[in-house]
Amino acid sequence: YSLQFENVTFNKEPFYVMKTNSKVNMNDEDVFCSALLSKGIWKIDLRQNELTFTSNIDSLQEISQTALLPSILSGKSIKVDVKFGNNIVKNIVIELGYNGNLIMPLKEFDKLSYRNKAFTDSARFSTPGSDKIVNRLMVFDTVNINHNWFFVIISANETAKERLIGLQ
Repeated sequence: YSLQFENVTFNKEPFYVMKTNSKVNMNDEDVFCSALLSKGIWKIDLRQNELTFTSNIDSLQEISQTALLPSILSGKSIKVDVKFGNNIVKNIVIELGYNGNLIMPLKEFDKLSYRNKAFTDSARFSTPGSDKIVNRLMVFDTVNINHNWFFVIISANETAKERLIGLQ
């Protein structure tokens, strides 16, 4: 796939659309993968809903106003420690193409004792290679990242292979 961002074209980059039947979110979501992050310097402004791409960090005038997010760089991923309400801390990958919630394998979900509080729904999950309906378990909870509490939807399904938290 090719992706056009402003006047820059990215060729043969992973990109897909996730269609959802969820009662929580009725919109389709476009996702591009973390491989694009290595192509330049990205500023993601969640307050202004803006995405800036540059090859020169000096062009980001507000760089002195940024906050440090304690994280671990591992291969091609960025991980943060997330503390759950029951004081269990898990190392979770930040996924920039995900909607701000947290997803994990069913086994991890069960270890956090969420199953008896969960509700279920189903969603269509589409990638360039497949398209299928996935049944999900979901629960609303708060998590702590770097001494800040966030209200998130934590979900699990049979296709989830790792723990991911999205930026919203």
